[in-house]
Amino acid sequence: MLAIGAVISLPVMPAVAALSDRFGHRPVMLAGAIATVVLAYPLFWTIQSGSMIGMLAARLMGRCVLP
Repeated sequence: MLAIGAVISLPVMPAVAALSDRFGHRPVMLAGAIATVVLAYPLFWTIQSGSMIGMLAARLMGRCVLP
């Protein structure tokens, strides 16, 4: 599952780097921090649901938002 998350995050990192080049690092970091706060509880609820597909989706979403 970790390898899947790493493969998913490969295209996300250059995209975030391009956003950082265009808008600056401060707004991009602030957006990442806000996304972490907003998505933390729903991701943990999905993981605690016990559904394997839900856990996989939460893990992949977390990996994309928090590379």
